[in-house]
Amino acid sequence: MEALQAGAVNDPKLRGEFLHSLEKLVDRQSNLLKDLLDITRLDASVRADWHEDVNISSIISDALEQVRVQAEKKEIVLSNLSKIDGMMVSGNSIQLQRAILNLLHNAVSYTPVGGSVSVETSTDGKNEIAVVVKDTGPGIEIGDLPHIFERFYRADKSRTRAAGGTGLGLAITKEIIVRHKGHVDVESTVGEGSTFTIRLPLSRH
Repeated sequence: MEALQAGAVNDPKLRGEFLHSLEKLVDRQSNLLKDLLDITRLDASVRADWHEDVNISSIISDALEQVRVQAEKKEIVLSNLSKIDGMMVSGNSIQLQRAILNLLHNAVSYTPVGGSVSVETSTDGKNEIAVVVKDTGPGIEIGDLPHIFERFYRADKSRTRAAGGTGLGLAITKEIIVRHKGHVDVESTVGEGSTFTIRLPLSRH
């Protein structure tokens, strides 16, 4: 309202900037509400219905397509380096896709224009599969690394706001992976980028 009263309503340039800022604010609030709803559902849910066979390759492909437009706008090279197909884990496909999508969205959001984001998989052939999301973003300070999976923790508050983060995405990812009897960790070097690795047990069906 203050911007409108200051004359933005009559100035096309100011009006455009105001509407853009308002749109970003609405998006942040919408994302926050969605993440709060998701984590509330996770807190209240049980694992009884998380026993379908999930093809990890399909989950990765779908998640990549969901961030492709976002990556193209920033001229980020988005790569699927996964050569493993047909590997199955037991769980919930929607939740697992959300976990991987959260990592990809963060990677694309924080990687500067012209950077790269990749996904790769590996397996020991018997017990587990690893999904690795790597970016060429700014990296994470070593003091922040132990805390980034905590709810509402923001390593760089100003940068997180600029990227539209809610401080819940990584917490949601960790919760989903833990409920699938897996774990997620991160390695990062400031100025070089970050690598997030999800490890999940292979289905024994």
